[in-house]
Amino acid sequence: MAEGQATHRQALEARAVEAQVEEQKAQRTETKRGQLCGLAIGVAAIVGGTVAASLGAEVAGSVIGGSGLTGLVSIFVLGRVHRDKRKPESPATHS
Repeated sequence: MAEGQATHRQALEARAVEAQVEEQKAQRTETKRGQLCGLAIGVAAIVGGTVAASLGAEVAGSVIGGSGLTGLVSIFVLGRVHRDKRKPESPATHS
């Protein structure tokens, strides 16, 4: 009976590990997709600003390109701060 319980427990642990691996894969895919969308938005803002500035609307081009770039930088920084707050502290950091 104990062998049956051990086998069952090991099967449950294996399924839990598989679920964690699948969750990490999904998270990486979502992160990669977000980065690609951010890149596309950033490039579009910079290109749009450049085109507007080259057509004679220097102020509008500066606003479009600058706001796109500022938005991406702020999202990157805020995302990093948020991720660092979620990260659990390791026992070695407690003195």
